[in-house]
Amino acid sequence: MNLLDFKNKLIKGKELGGDVVYIKEDNLLYGIESIYKNHEVNSISLLKSEQNSIKVHDLIEFLEKECDDFYEGDVLIGSNIQSRKENKNIVSVEFAQYESIKMIFINV
Repeated sequence: MNLLDFKNKLIKGKELGGDVVYIKEDNLLYGIESIYKNHEVNSISLLKSEQNSIKVHDLIEFLEKECDDFYEGDVLIGSNIQSRKENKNIVSVEFAQYESIKMIFINV
């Protein structure tokens, strides 16, 4: 998914009250452990975490401060920094609410 589209979807999810971002893959939920910029191919990789995740506000703030120079790049999902070949594309970004918890899911 294009970085600018991704950021706009996060902003819309935040406006709906989304608080935390999760990666959803094969009906499993993962957090986001860390974010890596790759200037060679103008991309951002979000690395999956079994435990941790990131607040929507913090992710948007990172994108605004650190990624101004390549909004035409892509956002990818990876399992670890050593293996960039296994990065997956984002299919969609959606807002979800379970009882009083509001989340944003990144579907892979």
